[in-house]
Amino acid sequence: MKRHISVFTLILLLVCSLTLSSFAAGTTDHVMISQQLPDFISEQSRSEFDARAKAISEKYNCGVYIIVLEDYTSAGYRLSDVVEDIFDEMQLGYGSDRAAIILTLSMADRSYDLDTHGFVTDYIRSWQRSSIENAFLDDFRNNDWHGGFSDYLDECEDVLANIKERIDAGEVPEYMQPREGASTETAVGIGAAAGSVVSLISCSVMKSQMRSVSRATDASDYTVNNGINLYACNDVFTHTTQTRTRIESSRPSSGGGGGGGGGHSHSGGHF
Repeated sequence: MKRHISVFTLILLLVCSLTLSSFAAGTTDHVMISQQLPDFISEQSRSEFDARAKAISEKYNCGVYIIVLEDYTSAGYRLSDVVEDIFDEMQLGYGSDRAAIILTLSMADRSYDLDTHGFVTDYIRSWQRSSIENAFLDDFRNNDWHGGFSDYLDECEDVLANIKERIDAGEVPEYMQPREGASTETAVGIGAAAGSVVSLISCSVMKSQMRSVSRATDASDYTVNNGINLYACNDVFTHTTQTRTRIESSRPSSGGGGGGGGGHSHSGGHF
């Protein structure tokens, strides 16, 4: 309950132009800046970025958002947790899967979170996520908020256009594609079965070519006319060879998360 109240307080401080009526109607702005940052950018600039974000969102049926907070740490949670609560409280996203790309900044510690949801999570590739981050990070490090917002929206539009092309071409998300190991295991199984059949046939042929003999009961039957030669054979231990293969453990990339099924996927850091 405490967490819910803290996050809801942050929501009420988000945007100068956000009214209770628009919140209730679900017509949230796409560029939201905390009232605690009145001089961050001008209202005219904010409106221009908001209009552009809305146009991209409607074109690709995916909400593209920018949220700027003065400080999220008062809630006592990670920035990614706060973003997800804002996402739920304000009903962000487009379509039945609530597809969205959300860039959130916290000015107090100069941290950011890039969150995706819906079909974007399923189709965005790691290099595309990195390209979005790299587009705005160099601007933000120089306090160029206008340049950073513009580059962010440009890159989001490029990524969404690419995703749309791949969906239209019939591509399915990676988590729904068959594992490469599955086909390999099948091939190995077929090969083993075929090898067994070939071996059985070879043994049957060789057996049919062997002549039946009777058992010899006299030792002289096993010696030649000139006698018998005995040889000594000793096994001498020399060394042992041991081969080890290291099994690499998979580790999640720093600052990132995600998975299949259209849920939230975050990456973040500082600028």
